[in-house]
Amino acid sequence: MNHWIFAGLDKNRITNAQSIVLAARNVFDFHGEFYKNRIRLCADTKKAIVYFMKKYTRLTLDEIGTYIGITDHSSVIYLSGAAHDLIEVDSVFKNKIEQIKLDLKL
Repeated sequence: MNHWIFAGLDKNRITNAQSIVLAARNVFDFHGEFYKNRIRLCADTKKAIVYFMKKYTRLTLDEIGTYIGITDHSSVIYLSGAAHDLIEVDSVFKNKIEQIKLDLKL
């Protein structure tokens, strides 16, 4: 992971955000690169990460985007909305979200 991404971010928030990224990667079993990767497994992992970071951290949208290789805050907003929609209609995605919650002890 590139350390330059985290320049200027609070160390405690980084640790919390990194634990979200690790938990989501483990549950979705995605260990590749996020940058310009459009396979569904990668997309769903990104959605879950954004969902949890937006809900459980005080990171800005731009800061959240740095964790998954997104430079535009509007893409983070889109991913968050897409995650909410998937939770309502996709039982597999919803079960994975619940598993991440258990892993993070939320």
